[in-house]
Amino acid sequence: MPISPETSLVRRLDRDLVLALALLCLWVAVLELFHAEPGIDLWIQGLFFSHGACPAGSQAGLVCGSFPLGDIGLLQSLRKILFYLPFILTAAVVARLVWALARPGRLAIADLRDTITVLATMAIGPGLIVNGILKAYSGRPRPMQTELFGGNMSFMPAGSFGGACTDNCSFLSGEASGAAWLVCALVLLPEPLRRRLTRPVIAIAVLTSGMRVAFGRHFPSDALLGFLLTLVVFALLRLAMRSLPLPAAVHPSPKSHQ
Repeated sequence: MPISPETSLVRRLDRDLVLALALLCLWVAVLELFHAEPGIDLWIQGLFFSHGACPAGSQAGLVCGSFPLGDIGLLQSLRKILFYLPFILTAAVVARLVWALARPGRLAIADLRDTITVLATMAIGPGLIVNGILKAYSGRPRPMQTELFGGNMSFMPAGSFGGACTDNCSFLSGEASGAAWLVCALVLLPEPLRRRLTRPVIAIAVLTSGMRVAFGRHFPSDALLGFLLTLVVFALLRLAMRSLPLPAAVHPSPKSHQ
C-alpha cells in the first residue's frame, strides 16, 4: 500500500526529532563528563605538550615548554586553509541561493529549506553561540595560557565561567564548530556526490578540530563540544524547517530527503 505524503512527512519529522534530541543529550552528557572529570582534558592535552627549560631566575614550580606541532610551518599553512574553507563555502552557498532566487523555478522548496537551514546553522552555531557568546564570555583560558602548559592563568574545567581569559577564550572551538558545519552542508549535494564526499569531509572536519588541540589552542572538550554544538543546531533547525508544510503544488527535490 502506497505511503501518503502526510505519513511520509510524519515519519521524517519523528526521525528528525529523535536525532535532534539525541544530539542535544549527547552534548550535555559530554559537557558533564569533562566538567566532572577535568583530568581527561589535561591528560589528552599533555600528549602534545613538550616540557622545556625555564629561563634562569624563574620561580620554583614554573612549567615551561610548548606545543611543537603548532610550530611546524606546513601544519600552520594547512590550518589556515582549513580555517577559511567554511567561509568560502558559505559565500558559495549564498551566491547559489541568490542566483537561484533570481530565476524562478530553479530551486525546489525542499532545496530552499535545506539551503536556509545550512546558512542559519552557520550564523547561529559557529557565528552567534560559539564566537559571539561563549568565546567572548566563558573566561576559559586556552591550554597554552594555563600554568600547566607554560602560561600564567589557572586551568578551568569545561563549562566553568570563572577563568581569567577576557576575550577570544578557549570554550568553545570556533574552528571545530565551523568544521562540523562542512558536514552539515553535505545535504545540499546530490545523493551520489554526497555519498562520495561524506568520508573525506568528515576526515577534514576531524583534522581541523584535532589540530586545534595539538597546537595547544583548545582543550579536547572545547573541540568536541564545539563540533557537536553545530550538529545540534543543524538538527534542531532542520526539524523546525521540515515542520513547515509544503505548498500543495510543490514537491520535494529527489536529490535528498530519502
